[in-house]
Amino acid sequence: MIINRLLSGVCVLALAGCGGGGGGGGTSTAPIVSVPSPTPTSSPTPTPSPTPTPSVVVQTFVQAGLTAGGTGNTLDTQNATAFSVAIGDPDAPGANAFGDINFDGDETIVVRHTGPVIPYNETFAFDSYRGAGSNSFYTGSSAERFLPTRGYQSRIGQASSAFLIMPLLEEVRKTAATAARTDNVTESVRLLDVRVAASGNPPQSRALQLVGDRTMSNTVPTAGTRTFVGESFGVRYFSNANVQDYVGDSVLTVDYSGRTLTGQITIAQYLGSTPVRPTLTVEIVGEIAADGTLTGKVTVRGTGVFEAGYLTGALYGPTGDEIGLVLISSGESGSVLGGVVAGQE
Repeated sequence: MIINRLLSGVCVLALAGCGGGGGGGGTSTAPIVSVPSPTPTSSPTPTPSPTPTPSVVVQTFVQAGLTAGGTGNTLDTQNATAFSVAIGDPDAPGANAFGDINFDGDETIVVRHTGPVIPYNETFAFDSYRGAGSNSFYTGSSAERFLPTRGYQSRIGQASSAFLIMPLLEEVRKTAATAARTDNVTESVRLLDVRVAASGNPPQSRALQLVGDRTMSNTVPTAGTRTFVGESFGVRYFSNANVQDYVGDSVLTVDYSGRTLTGQITIAQYLGSTPVRPTLTVEIVGEIAADGTLTGKVTVRGTGVFEAGYLTGALYGPTGDEIGLVLISSGESGSVLGGVVAGQE
């Protein structure tokens, strides 16, 4: 241990003695002189280092939205800059990519949609974090999948609130009965579930946005075929106005030589055990552009169900090892708003 000793001042006592001379002499006492302490030289106050301003990772890619009841469906791919996610993290002041962000509750997330349909501009500051949770998804009365989430809430105490739910699809836990294929953990893309003006159920509007590190166009593969396996999360709007979240398996195939995307999503587990909901199959047919952008069409089938819609998405990660996409469908039987994150098998 090093002990620093600080001497704040020194008081010196000076004593003088006198001698006699000639025939006489006496003793005199010199006054006691107090020597004041030297005035310490003050060190200049160091200039504090400025608090680093967190870099903001901005994503302007794809978003899909549904208003309550499944009307006003929109999946905008024409004006990507109308949809953005901005994230600032004090734990990563030098962040310049999604992968640099540490999601632990002190980040600030801003989500925006400036288009004519379902516009919103919501800021979820560090004090809006509501913690981690987990939702159970059922097939009939059996809970078969458990989805961890992170939740944020803005406009607390006002007549209506906005919620940002981050479904951690890469951490879904499955029972043995539904774990025939193991999902590949994604690190470069995540789905955001935005619920605006949520004073009731369903909220006034709901949207899914992708956020992540897109694959650079010069690293998008140009040959070969890859299969991606992962989870789907979304909401099913039934024709009778009932609404239920769902999770499902996703298997997608990209043929880079032919520039095609094909695949299937199986929706069998719904949030809550009642009422029993039908199994749905979402068939995907699309294309992949040279820059890794995905577009295509979806068809939703099931007992008494036939719906059509479309999708948009992209490759994510340094070498395109992950896929993120959002989709929407509608028909007489209802609507589906969904998202997929998947890793290469």
